[in-house]
Amino acid sequence: MTEVVAGRGWPGTRLVGEQGAHAAWLLVQHATHAIASFADGRILRRLKSPGPDIRSLASSPDAKTLYCAVSGTIWAVPAAGGEARKLGAGDSAVVDPRTGDLIVKLDETAASRLARLPAGGGPEQEIPIRSEFRLIPPPLAPNAVGRDGRILLPVASADSWFWHLAVLEPETGRLQRIPVRYQTDFHYAAWGAEGEVIALGVGMRSSLWRFRPEAGR
Repeated sequence: MTEVVAGRGWPGTRLVGEQGAHAAWLLVQHATHAIASFADGRILRRLKSPGPDIRSLASSPDAKTLYCAVSGTIWAVPAAGGEARKLGAGDSAVVDPRTGDLIVKLDETAASRLARLPAGGGPEQEIPIRSEFRLIPPPLAPNAVGRDGRILLPVASADSWFWHLAVLEPETGRLQRIPVRYQTDFHYAAWGAEGEVIALGVGMRSSLWRFRPEAGR
């Protein structure tokens, strides 16, 4: 893994539409969604949010529907404007590009867990995690689900101060840690356009100093 400086759109924005003149980013601005042009940065339109505490944003594969997590609830908002529709419980969500279903993270008292929520509504389906690693508090990052359905997750372990990167196979629950050559707290992770892993990490460095009293004191 190579250290990079993340470019525009990471991690609090979400790309919708096609590349080119019609590309747009979803931006969180106070209690509203704003759709802005990727080409020139103009705000194209604003959408009323279901609430002020927007935890995460995602979009449907056809870019016609936005999904937001607000105060523990997942909502669907028409990208062209209109009334929001409540889908179910969740503290953050991303879209499975294969099906359009939502992968939802629920931060519960005992532990955080993942579930699959049909985009059209319906009961959630538990996503198993067969590992001693556990999910961390930050929300799921945009594009955390790859084209093959694998989910990139920052995870915690009992034997380390630092949060790690891992890949989850949602059908089997198999979770595999991604090895790196340095110690960093990984807070967000997403798949890049070429299938590479892009992650935001917070490093920690320290120095040990020795102080001696001045002579005669």
